[in-house]
Amino acid sequence: MDHALRAAKLAEFIEIAGYDRADELIDAIFSDAVSAAICMNEGCDFACEMEPGRYADDCEECHTGTMKAASVLAGLL
Repeated sequence: MDHALRAAKLAEFIEIAGYDRADELIDAIFSDAVSAAICMNEGCDFACEMEPGRYADDCEECHTGTMKAASVLAGLL
């Protein structure tokens, strides 16, 4: 996964989820049984919840297998 795209999507996701910093998002990831996820396609910012250990899932908005868990975007998995 391209580092610049991953960093940009992580920043978008932090904003969408209402956090100020990445460490707030990371705390939320480890305190719940599900992880927030965002679509990696440009122009699609669909966000949902998925299992934290999953590397990819289908986007309900653009119907591609491009959902990434926040834990993966943050480089924790």
